[in-house]
Amino acid sequence: MMKPLFIVIEGIDGSGKSTFTKNLRELLITFNRTTVCFAEPTSYDSGIYIRRFLKGEVMLSKKEQIDAFLVDRENSVQKNILPNLKQNIDVILDRYYYSTCAYQASDEFDAKSILNLNLKKNFPSPDILFFLDISPEQALERTKTRNSEKEIFDSIEKQKQIYSEFKKILPGSTNFLDASLSQDSIIDEAKKILIKFL
Repeated sequence: MMKPLFIVIEGIDGSGKSTFTKNLRELLITFNRTTVCFAEPTSYDSGIYIRRFLKGEVMLSKKEQIDAFLVDRENSVQKNILPNLKQNIDVILDRYYYSTCAYQASDEFDAKSILNLNLKKNFPSPDILFFLDISPEQALERTKTRNSEKEIFDSIEKQKQIYSEFKKILPGSTNFLDASLSQDSIIDEAKKILIKFL
């Protein structure tokens, strides 16, 4: 029986994670693999609370932000990730603890200390980690065409800082994909990486 894969997709806003997630699932299906997709924040109450914060409806200190993400991640792991992996189903996750490290990093809590808080929780490590690599300037241009509500991190200054924080904490095993390329080109690169695991 094939081992189920836990695949995480990271990147700054506008890097194309949602589209890549959908395309990656379709690719895995061509290999006769049962695959589900999830995102963090989740659709549970803990995730809805975080989305309210991201829209500026709830004010949270840095510690409260990190705690909120840890609570939501516990739901993500216990209700979404582990039950599917135990049923031999591949899981693709749009954002994981690397995002929390990059987005919530501050003078008070640096990215590595936030990473350590997550690792202490023994959350499962991804089998494959993709980072959709694109400049903050290009990514911000893409987000301008969206109809979605503006969020608190939607500025070039914040996106540059987040991009920098990602680079500090992504592990050496990270698969960097050039997100400025077409989706077809990106998925072709991903396919070469996936084949090594299948």
